[in-house]
Amino acid sequence: VGDPILVGTNIGSIPADTSLSLHSHLVIYTRSVLVEQTTPVSIHPADESCSIISIGFDDFDLDDGDIGGKVQWAVPSTSSEVTHYVVYLGGIGS
Repeated sequence: VGDPILVGTNIGSIPADTSLSLHSHLVIYTRSVLVEQTTPVSIHPADESCSIISIGFDDFDLDDGDIGGKVQWAVPSTSSEVTHYVVYLGGIGS
């Protein structure tokens, strides 16, 4: 935060435990050797997370070693910022 980020990079990092008590917005300026942008793009950061609180799976594929069916989950009421869900299959040690 505050350090220049090279052109071609579109990811920055805000250190963990950065207090929002003194900050209300996250702003990004463009800068060149000629000028720095005078009006930045800004957002109000949402300090929240949303985790799935329960999951269920009904396996309707009766073949040994295969699965297929409906996955269902419940989310807490603070899911207003969620835009997508992603379902993965994993294995032990993966």
